Parts: sequence; structure tokens; C-alpha cells
Amino acid sequence: MNKLSPAEKDFFKYIDTFYVRSVSAGFHLWKKEKATKNLFRECTNNFKKFNILDVGCGWGSGIPKLCNELSDEAFLVESDISGQFLYTASRRSYFKGYQNVHFVRQNIQNGLAFRNESFDIIVASAVLEHLMEPIPVIKDLTRVLRMGGYLIVHLPSPGNIFGRLIRLVDRYISGGRLRWFALEDTPPESTLEEVFKEHGALGHVSELSYSEWLRLFGENGLKAIRLERGSGLVGEHPAIDRLYPLFALVLLLEPLLEYMPYKYLFCRDFLLLLKKER
Repeated sequence: MNKLSPAEKDFFKYIDTFYVRSVSAGFHLWKKEKATKNLFRECTNNFKKFNILDVGCGWGSGIPKLCNELSDEAFLVESDISGQFLYTASRRSYFKGYQNVHFVRQNIQNGLAFRNESFDIIVASAVLEHLMEPIPVIKDLTRVLRMGGYLIVHLPSPGNIFGRLIRLVDRYISGGRLRWFALEDTPPESTLEEVFKEHGALGHVSELSYSEWLRLFGENGLKAIRLERGSGLVGEHPAIDRLYPLFALVLLLEPLLEYMPYKYLFCRDFLLLLKKER
């Protein structure tokens, strides 16, 4: 592969810092990466060698970094619907020096181009909620997952208490003025929305409740093993970036929220570790 140009290097550095351009975005990303790493470590403890599929890798997730940290014998396949994203992810992987990473372009709604029981671990981060029909995809993910293998999913939590409160305030008190807090800077590449439009993809069209997701996974032979809060109480919210006292209060509450029952109600999104048992 050709050496990276100075422009590419600058762009990859930009990607690494784009989501930490604000206090809430930085904390949100840190929480998600920590939760993913915790679940990933729990999975890899059961394997000496393992094959991993990362569905919807985008510009390049943190999975290649985790694989290289945990094992020299991990075989990782990064998959996405966008050729542009895959090219960027492959160049970024080269820039970072990651080993044993392979890239496959495919639309998971048309089926996964892998044999039955090909992978020990599958990661589907921010994928299923974008599908009008997530059930066939869940079935296919289960098909290519080995018996006793693990699926890590990252999903939004529509029941998030803080999100409901913000919507009520915006609707009945601020009159929609919370949008004035939005950040204006955008990445120097096509936005996610443009990629969605190019491929006929959708936004959050399947924001199911926690219990509904559990039911769908259970019906397809996947047992929930562990839940991790994938973000803080507020997630990434532009208003919080201007309201530092409120954000400081949220940070003080964070340690307590980890021990709350129904903790999926106290985060914007969550990660779920599932195991294939049949």
C-alpha cells in the first residue's frame, strides 16, 4: 500500500479528535470505548485464537486497536456498506500499523457473504436501529456466529430519562431554542447522512425498547449475558457543552448510575453482550 500523504495523515488525526471537540462528546466517546473494551475483554478470555467481524465499521472503529492490544492471532474483518468509508478505514488501519485486518464491502440487508459459524465474535455498533427489518439481519448474524460465540451490539435507549426530559423542556419551555446550542463544525468528508442517502439507508427507524430487543435476540438463540451503559446520562448533547454546571452535576451522579436497577434508562445508548446458545 502506498505511503500516506500529509493530507491523509491530517484527516486521520482530525477523525481521532472530531468526536472529542466538546466536553459531552468527549465523555460520551470515552464511555462507549470503555464499555466496548470491557465486553470485548470478557469475550476474548474464552479464546486463544479468534475471528472477529465488525459490521458497519465506518471510518474505522476502535476494534482493530483492541484486537492488536489483546492478541497477535486475532483475524478481523471490517465490513461496511460504503466504499468511501472502507477505503478511509483501510488507509487509517495502515497509518496506525494494525495487523490482520481485512475489509469487505457489503450491504448486510442483502445477507452476509460468509459461511455458517465463521466468527467467534461479532460487533454491530449503531447498526440495527438503522434497519427497517432488523430481524433478518439478526438471524444472519446468528448464522455466521459460532456456537458459544459472542455478539456485541450498541443500541440507542429510547427510554432514556434525561432524553425525555430534554424533549419536554424543548417542546414546552424553550420553544425549540435548544437547537441554538448546536455545534457548527463538521468533518471535511461526506457526512453520515450523505452516505445514508447515497445507499438508500435510513436514520433511527428501529428504536425498540430494551425488552423488545431482548425478545428478538432470544427468539434467535442469543442469550443476554451483560449490559453496559454506552454513554453517560446525557450522551452527546450540544446544550450541555454550554451549561457546564449542569454537566458537572451529571458527572457527580455518574458513579451512582452504574449501580442503578434498569440502568439502560440512565444512558443515551447501551451495549449488550449476547452469547449464541442454539
